[in-house]
Amino acid sequence: IFNLDSEEIESTFKGHRKQINSCILHPDGKTVISASLDTQIRIWTKGVESARQIVTVHNGSVSGISLHPTGDYVLSFSDDTYWSLIDVNMG
Repeated sequence: IFNLDSEEIESTFKGHRKQINSCILHPDGKTVISASLDTQIRIWTKGVESARQIVTVHNGSVSGISLHPTGDYVLSFSDDTYWSLIDVNMG
């Protein structure tokens, strides 16, 4: 995560095996959600290098994600032609 104001890297995350297609900073300012060609959605905590949750619900590349207005759910869609609704707190 790059802070445009301070021009500094705030966090680096490692784990996806392929390109990241989408990334969302949660309104809490601490949680980051990423989607990748590796079929995974990962939920991260800012400042921690490894994912706190790895969600595998798709058989194809995850094309994108969208955060529900409450911040509790992530809608994901994939090249496998399916979509999924994921609880951010439960995975």
